[in-house]
Amino acid sequence: MNSDILSLDIAGTPLRWIDIEAAACYYALGKVGWEVGASRTILRGGRNAQGITSEMAIAPIIAVRSPMHSTGKMSHTARLSRRMLFARDRHVCAYCGERFADTVLSIDHIRPVSRGGVDSWMNWVTACLSCN
Repeated sequence: MNSDILSLDIAGTPLRWIDIEAAACYYALGKVGWEVGASRTILRGGRNAQGITSEMAIAPIIAVRSPMHSTGKMSHTARLSRRMLFARDRHVCAYCGERFADTVLSIDHIRPVSRGGVDSWMNWVTACLSCN
């Protein structure tokens, strides 16, 4: 079972990786504002009086709706780092779609700094050395 669920704030800013149990709690509390990803992890619970088993489908990326996330009261956003970016993108080049080791990957700005781009999670993608 894949336990890597990317938690975003409601605006789509990556916050952290969470385990499947934490994601299930967000779903159960009605805190998932939106979700992305075709594949789902299915959690099965107990049976009700009619003998029907409860199920919960967990998406690989969820946006969490909560006062802490939506009002900007977080003390900080996750620090930008190569390791975290490669983990977020699952070591897959944004251009050729192949999976690579850390030593063959680089960071590419979607909008170059020379053209007004900034160093942020939303402006960085993982790229292999040959594509970048």
